[in-house]
Amino acid sequence: MNAYEAYKTYMGLKRHFTSDYDIFKYQGKLNNTGFDSFETRRDKYQFQKLSKLKNPTEFILANILYNENFWPGDVSNMNTHAVYVNWQKRQQSMGYMFQEDLKQMKSDFDDNIKVIQTHPYLLRLVIKEDVGIETMIILNKLTPFYDYWTKKLDDDILWEAVRKKSEKYEKFFINSVDLAKYRSYTMEHFG
Repeated sequence: MNAYEAYKTYMGLKRHFTSDYDIFKYQGKLNNTGFDSFETRRDKYQFQKLSKLKNPTEFILANILYNENFWPGDVSNMNTHAVYVNWQKRQQSMGYMFQEDLKQMKSDFDDNIKVIQTHPYLLRLVIKEDVGIETMIILNKLTPFYDYWTKKLDDDILWEAVRKKSEKYEKFFINSVDLAKYRSYTMEHFG
């Protein structure tokens, strides 16, 4: 990947997570990301550094998921590399991480999903990062509850932000997830 490609990747991912733009629907194509606009940027050197990473696309994705305000100039910051390494670990051991996340939840599945007076227990775990957002996404695929939460948490800003992020992120990994395997993990845990 060269610096211009890193720029287009960054702009596409950034726009995917911060607007109504869908990087999959438009196949990463964006207006105003032509080579001429890239050449006039003062920060193009940062994209050069970003392009030298082993997997710039995953690095950008992991960091935008962690912080929507990620900027390519942060590539020299060791925190961004730690975020990427932690994200990679989750991806490489998603089955194990999913099972560990289930252990953080209440023993009755419904108690994790119910909205009583405040945010549901599972949502609180995800917000505190005690449970990964991937686990919440997979559980929603198995037993859809997002619409229920949206109805019960009427105009809750925090839930809307988490929902948007999870729906945008879901498209990056859900097709490679064996839902039958995760269903069995869930059934085994909650029995």
